[in-house]
Amino acid sequence: MPNRDANRLITDYWKRKIREVVEDEGVAELLTPKGDVFGCKRLCAGTNYYETFNRANVTLVDVSGDNAIVRFTPTGLLAGGREYVLDAIVYATGFDAMTVSITRICIVGRGGVTN
Repeated sequence: MPNRDANRLITDYWKRKIREVVEDEGVAELLTPKGDVFGCKRLCAGTNYYETFNRANVTLVDVSGDNAIVRFTPTGLLAGGREYVLDAIVYATGFDAMTVSITRICIVGRGGVTN
């Protein structure tokens, strides 16, 4: 039987730790898991994952809602009305990895070829 108080205690601790590491409050908010269930989602601990977002050459782009990726360009991608010039693109499908999130991505290639 789950102990909701203990679970809330550890999730609050984890959320505070993310905010201690990630310097930009908006980025920290995007990276902070929602809810009070700990351990059901991937934990990015001990990998310097959160520290990476403090680097000047790293930008977190939230492509949910109106900021969806419109298309890839020769130098990056267009999302939310802005073009991002990129060296690399990391496809982070979020915490929905096991419930067909990858099949919800509509990839359209040259000549209109779809996935």
